[in-house]
Amino acid sequence: MSQMLKRNRLTTPILLLFLLSVAILSQPALDPGSTVDPATGRMMFQLPLGTVRGAGIDYPINLGYAAGIQYYQEASSVGLGFSVDPPC
Repeated sequence: MSQMLKRNRLTTPILLLFLLSVAILSQPALDPGSTVDPATGRMMFQLPLGTVRGAGIDYPINLGYAAGIQYYQEASSVGLGFSVDPPC
């Protein structure tokens, strides 16, 4: 019984590390060359969150970020500098 307990103590962290690495590697990659404007240095990107299927048409849902936050700018419902396209 103690041998089984020792194996579980070792197996669980290894399994969690494996699952975390798979989750990280399966995320869409952001290319710095396409996210940063070379003329201004401003960073912007869009991450696809999913697609809502409708009657004959699909609506893609994206999470976008734009750098260049101003001191008077208020956060949106998804965070400061972030937006959802199409708006919810």
